[in-house]
Amino acid sequence: MSNKQGPSPADDEISLFELWAILVRRRWLIAIVFLVVVGVTAGAALMKEPENRLTAVIAVGQIADLPDNPATSIDPSDAVVPIEAAGSAVTRVNEVLIPRVVAGDNGSTPPTATVRAEVADAGAGLIRLTAEAPDSRTAATRRLMTRIGDRVVAHYRDEWRRQSRWLEDRIAALERRENAIDSRAPAGSRALMDRALGLAGEGEAASGGALVRDLLSSAMAYQSEAYRWDLADELSGLHLSQARMAPPGVERAAAVSAADIGARTGLMLALGAILGLMLGVFAAFIREFLANARAYREQPDPDQT
Repeated sequence: MSNKQGPSPADDEISLFELWAILVRRRWLIAIVFLVVVGVTAGAALMKEPENRLTAVIAVGQIADLPDNPATSIDPSDAVVPIEAAGSAVTRVNEVLIPRVVAGDNGSTPPTATVRAEVADAGAGLIRLTAEAPDSRTAATRRLMTRIGDRVVAHYRDEWRRQSRWLEDRIAALERRENAIDSRAPAGSRALMDRALGLAGEGEAASGGALVRDLLSSAMAYQSEAYRWDLADELSGLHLSQARMAPPGVERAAAVSAADIGARTGLMLALGAILGLMLGVFAAFIREFLANARAYREQPDPDQT
């Protein structure tokens, strides 16, 4: 009967000194694994094609921000607003417009880099398109971003034209109303004054007629002038909004940004060094475990000696 015993519980206790001793004994194994991993990482980094970051800026367009009350004057700082809020526009571009353009290109060109939209300037309604592509795909990615920009501009152009035509029609209507006031005011004043003078007695025409005429003339002039000023204020605000309206367009065409990504060699080497050290330590402990297991199996059985 064999009395061979396994390791006692005390043997399972490992101190930090023993762990350090294992690392020291297996230092050459750790160094070899570390150098192999770093060498492979360096080779991959040097062979990797450098990547470039491309950007483009698209304007969704700005339209007149008219108050609900036409009599309210328009603040010059709030004369125009983007056709669509920048956050909503970015969501629309990322989830609808970009997939449509990419789906249309799949039949003719191989897939290029992923293009994403982000807010560049919320107040001005500017959207930034970004993409990362290797040198061999930079030209194709630039063409893709150009098509995406054209699609975004075309999407918002119809709404901008509709708003522009509506504003032009409103300005024209107010200008016609202003001209009508100038032409009808004298005739209307004369008619009212003649009617008032006819109601007065012939004896009083010489004295009271002049007074009534002056009063009616002043009242009509004040009313007409006040209305004319209201129209002038509204027209001034509409002309200001019209002057500041901006159509959708490409603010900056797709191009390689000044800060290229490059091959990220430094980052890859750092990650390779960390991974190599971890794998080296792991290999050292595995090697030590296998050596101890072999030594334990090779121990002679006391009953057989």
